[in-house]
Amino acid sequence: MGRLVITVVILLAGFWLLARTVAIEPIDRRPGLGLAAPAGVYGDATMAAVDGRIEVHLETWPWYGIPHSVTTILWRDGEFLYIPCANSPTKNWPKTVAANPDVRVKINGSLYDLRMQKVEDDAGRRHALRVLGGADAPPDVWVYRLLPR
Repeated sequence: MGRLVITVVILLAGFWLLARTVAIEPIDRRPGLGLAAPAGVYGDATMAAVDGRIEVHLETWPWYGIPHSVTTILWRDGEFLYIPCANSPTKNWPKTVAANPDVRVKINGSLYDLRMQKVEDDAGRRHALRVLGGADAPPDVWVYRLLPR
């Protein structure tokens, strides 16, 4: 019985380490694990060329230490970049961001270490969504501002 427990623990630890290190990017609505980008392509995303609304990958770090990534959109308003989240109370990544706001975002093939800040005031949220070109969104659409770490 003791050998079985040790074998199971070793296998689980191996799978955990593998999941932390292997990049499996999200595809459309299917989430992924970590994001991959060329080595050394880190920097200040506010300098990235973002024109209009673009699709990006967002990587969060839940409490259990395995990265979780999703496909979302991003847009620029002045000096800030924004990411929305529809049906926010039902999704896991906003809960992860609330506990750990440090994220990675893959923008145009480059990976950026950033910090997410939820736009708490309704006027700011509505303004950010209007810049995107949308009408007033329901309260379950949250907006996050991306800041450098």
